[in-house]
Amino acid sequence: MPLVSIAMYVTSEPLADATSELWAFLRHYLSQAGVQDLPERLDRTVPYDEAWLRPDLLLSQACGYPFAKSLRGRVRLVATPIARR
Repeated sequence: MPLVSIAMYVTSEPLADATSELWAFLRHYLSQAGVQDLPERLDRTVPYDEAWLRPDLLLSQACGYPFAKSLRGRVRLVATPIARR
């Protein structure tokens, strides 16, 4: 089963809950698009910076600095969130 780790900004229980809800939404969307073998829950055992280059990684998150400094060309950027005002 692929690794999904969205843990870079999880610092409090409310944020962890919101991140779990985000994964539930994404999981449903990916499942509807035909992606199979998706984990039910996020993996919270792997430190976020160790997850980035694992061969079993399906989805993770990083801010711009580590992406520009060490991940560009080694991972695929799939989305950049924007704030709505």
